[in-house]
Amino acid sequence: MSNLSQTLLGRFPGLESDVPPAEDDLEIESPEEGVDDTGAQIDGENIVEGDLVEAAEDSAEIEDADEEAEELEDTSDSLESFLVAAQYGKSKGGWTEGEAIAYGIGLDATLKRMGVNSSIILPSLESFNDQRERIESTAAVENKIKDALVAIWDAIKRAVNKVVAFVRKWYVKIADGASRLRKRAEAIRKKAENTTGSATEKKLATATLAQLHISKSMPNAKTIAEGIKNAGVLVGNLTSSSLDQQYGKTLDGLVEIITKLAEKGGKGEISSAIDKVEKLKSAKIFEMDLGIEFKNATEADSKSHSPQGIEGLTTTFKTSAVFPGDRRVGMFEFELADQEEKRALGRTFAAAMRVVSKVTVFEASNKKVEIDNTKEVAVLTPNEVVHICNEVIDFCKVVVDYKLGFETYDKKNAAALGKLDSIVRKSGNTDEDREAGEYVRGLAQGFGSIIRNRGTSITNAINLGMGISRNALVYSVQSLALYK
Repeated sequence: MSNLSQTLLGRFPGLESDVPPAEDDLEIESPEEGVDDTGAQIDGENIVEGDLVEAAEDSAEIEDADEEAEELEDTSDSLESFLVAAQYGKSKGGWTEGEAIAYGIGLDATLKRMGVNSSIILPSLESFNDQRERIESTAAVENKIKDALVAIWDAIKRAVNKVVAFVRKWYVKIADGASRLRKRAEAIRKKAENTTGSATEKKLATATLAQLHISKSMPNAKTIAEGIKNAGVLVGNLTSSSLDQQYGKTLDGLVEIITKLAEKGGKGEISSAIDKVEKLKSAKIFEMDLGIEFKNATEADSKSHSPQGIEGLTTTFKTSAVFPGDRRVGMFEFELADQEEKRALGRTFAAAMRVVSKVTVFEASNKKVEIDNTKEVAVLTPNEVVHICNEVIDFCKVVVDYKLGFETYDKKNAAALGKLDSIVRKSGNTDEDREAGEYVRGLAQGFGSIIRNRGTSITNAINLGMGISRNALVYSVQSLALYK
């Protein structure tokens, strides 16, 4: 790593080297047979809750790595603008001292998030006095920004690898948890099927109200079961074989476009690349038909979740109905304006890819909701418990069945990222292919975003369903305990 890279990426020590492939295999443990008549595991060291706690820790690391990549991409976007300014200034005789001061202030603001300032890129102001020195100094700025962009690409690539590695760790735990949760649901269903008589109480107090409520009230059994079912539909669509196939084609298509653009450069190749990207945009991986109804989000939610102020990019944020737990699922649609007119090229594409295929889960209320767990709720009937258990069993099957698909997804990511590295490094090194270089870097960043978004979308959807399922089973067990 160069001195510039070391200085620039000092805030990201965990990204100094490539994250090695995970050694964990995807073998899913068989759930233990020791289950009591309420469906709770007897072995206290090997239970669903343990798997979910460990999976939650991995989920937090996925989010951290994802945020690191986002921050790096933001910095890269800004540096692309300064690169254009330096290249234009060089062609006009170099920056004046006043221009250098102004751009230095802007670079300080951009590089602050990396923990450095403009001094790592900008020569002393005295270097911008003489005309010859102005050209040389501006050219030096150009070259250092190019070096910085390559260094940031390295870090982005490693951050993507880091996300993939943590998603793999998370999936091993969550799939084990789903296997055990299915066993628990089967035991609870069996108990419910053999339960007769009437409940000794019509209502009970349960801590699961906080995890299952919708607008502070416990939803009925039908709504809880539908929430679990819809979470399963989401996961099933995100992990379908047809989506996996299209995902692979999309990655391969982008690698081909980026490779040709980097090798040939020039205006004509940019136009060709834009046309090909537009064709890729119609792929299912971009359309994201998730199988449940989505509607345009409220203005407040759109403002909170959608990227703002990206020239040439229009996004629409759509949300689902409220799930148990008072959460919604959100997804994005986007349109790219005429890239050649907007002159944003790769940066706009990179911004678009940050939201493509991205499924988020967020609180339905914009205000903090306090839940009174002493509030009593209806006791579930045995038939309602059976219905809930059936949906939990089906959901868990979808999660575990993704094992083979995940292995394919994992290998495809690694292979595609490996191909991009040398391409990005050799692109945009001459004035003639400057715009092509910018588009290559934008496509590469967008490529990484697609990989990250696929992984985080799957974790978000599965975590949603697992949380509802586990708490619904607890509520079911508490209800059955009241039948004598």
